[in-house]
Amino acid sequence: MLPPWLSSCEAFCQAGEPFVAKACPASNPGCVPARETRILPTVDGYRIDGALLTLGSQIPLSVSVVSNGGFTHPSAFWWSFRPGAVLQSDLDVSLGFYGDQPVWGGDTVVPYVSQVRSTALLESTVIHHVNYAITADLHSGAEVIIIQERDLLGWPARPIRAVFLPTDLLGAVNGEGNFSYGDGRVTVNYGNPPYIAATGGIQVESLRRFAHEIGHDFFAHVVQFYGYNAQCLNEGMAESIASVIGVLPPEELGPRGVRGTDFRLGCLTANGPHETGYCVFYHIREAGQLTPSFLFRMMRPQHQFDFNSCTLNDPHTANTLLVAMTEAANGADLVPAFNAMKLPHAGSYTAARAAAGL
Repeated sequence: MLPPWLSSCEAFCQAGEPFVAKACPASNPGCVPARETRILPTVDGYRIDGALLTLGSQIPLSVSVVSNGGFTHPSAFWWSFRPGAVLQSDLDVSLGFYGDQPVWGGDTVVPYVSQVRSTALLESTVIHHVNYAITADLHSGAEVIIIQERDLLGWPARPIRAVFLPTDLLGAVNGEGNFSYGDGRVTVNYGNPPYIAATGGIQVESLRRFAHEIGHDFFAHVVQFYGYNAQCLNEGMAESIASVIGVLPPEELGPRGVRGTDFRLGCLTANGPHETGYCVFYHIREAGQLTPSFLFRMMRPQHQFDFNSCTLNDPHTANTLLVAMTEAANGADLVPAFNAMKLPHAGSYTAARAAAGL
């Protein structure tokens, strides 16, 4: 199984126009290379319609688009929905994180293979370059996480279809490649060799990201009860679920957000859905209420809420969250926590409930 943004393109790839890029010395970005190679990424021998490839070089590079879409970085290029790419360069470069050598004047195949395993709870596909064998048992580790979150939240686990893939195959992805689609499908970007080495190994980081994405899949059972935009609440719930089962280290939930916000100063300056959601749950944790029972009750809301979880400066949002979380905390006083978030709430659970129309 491929991630949703990639497809096998055997028929399309015979007729379409490839993306064209060139790699020049940084000192001469307008160079006109005399040689080129056609780059064909494959999975299990079948051509695919996108990839992201870094270029290895002994000198600083300037990589630029020549034609047919695609994107470039000084030392990388990527494309989507195209039958491969053409790289023009007179430099000695290697392709990707695994050192593929260009075949100048011919086709350079960049080969990936997949390992598929299926059990009652999980169908996993692990895609990797042929020169980078993956021996870690991602399937069994992911299956344990599904069971832990199922038991924590008290919801049945539907069969999950997961794709674990390297950075090289992000292509069209807007973001880091870790997604839940709310229908049992998830994707996990396990990174690349330098990233894997820096984060403690492929299994550690992959399963952290998997635990977060599976949290989204469980929350999809009740997301419709949490207003017309539950995105930020969804991110906070997913991160909290993964944290409570012990897969994520505590600092992943704060006090420093993924974009640098210091949650200890409040949540109104949080930047983006992840930081916004994490900040709220960070303060719930600091109040001693981020517990299994709290998350269990969050998965069983007592009302149909009507609010936007991402507009924390809106009193309606603040009051709605105060009601929902007080009830999930079995009536504990969360006013100090909401004061620390600096949200504009009504001052008490009872007043917040009235102000939110509940």
